[in-house]
Amino acid sequence: MPDRADPNVDLDLAGERLANRERVLRGMTELAPRQRAVLVLRFWEDLSITEAAEILQCSEGNVKSQQSRALARLREVLDRMESTPTLARRAS
Repeated sequence: MPDRADPNVDLDLAGERLANRERVLRGMTELAPRQRAVLVLRFWEDLSITEAAEILQCSEGNVKSQQSRALARLREVLDRMESTPTLARRAS
């Protein structure tokens, strides 16, 4: 671990990425467990549809449909979260 932060790091961009990650993780809590599992396997673990299907013991078509539904639901949740003011935004 370096003693000092890299002076070339864009702190605004890093903060935005962290905020986006936290928002996605909060949004995923509203997904059904199976949908959440598919997204984690496909995008966090970077597994193929075939690999995810093997782990979940289901068909590739099931993984595809769960992934599609999960992404659509996550978009809805994130849109709702963005349109709902948070305490931090209300205070400013």
